[in-house]
Amino acid sequence: MSNDEIPLPMQEAIRDLVGDLLSKGCAVDKNGEPLPFGPDDPVVLAEYIDEDGDVAGLAMADLSFACRSGSALVMMPPAVAEEALAAGQLDGDMLDCFREVVNVLTRLMNSAESPHVKLNAVYQGGQLLPGEVRTMIRGDAARRRDYVVSIEEYGEGRLSVMSRASAA
Repeated sequence: MSNDEIPLPMQEAIRDLVGDLLSKGCAVDKNGEPLPFGPDDPVVLAEYIDEDGDVAGLAMADLSFACRSGSALVMMPPAVAEEALAAGQLDGDMLDCFREVVNVLTRLMNSAESPHVKLNAVYQGGQLLPGEVRTMIRGDAARRRDYVVSIEEYGEGRLSVMSRASAA
């Protein structure tokens, strides 16, 4: 890995981090189907930046993962997550809780050999995205990992993590 490349988390690391954070059993499997992101796709995107303010990585979650992980973080009943899914909305406390989940995910994107990254913004489907974010979404598939995450009592959802390659 070069000095400005951001590490991509392995499925075991995501399983351990999400399971510990939510205090729930968690299973993570690789998913060969990339999570789509377009104006009509019900996804939530977390943008990570480096110390210079450049986009360093992204985490995209389908509405299922966003609602379920956000609800599980503060032990909202699983039915509350299901109601948000049925309504097709992630807002209020559940959005704030999901924001914390993707904020903690930065632990897996930082290493001693890479630039420090932090959560910059969270976008929902239909929101205007900065150009650098759109470029990364369409970028190198080798710098992307797609997972299905199953959270005990809450169900499963999809999570994709992307990072920039070195600027060499």
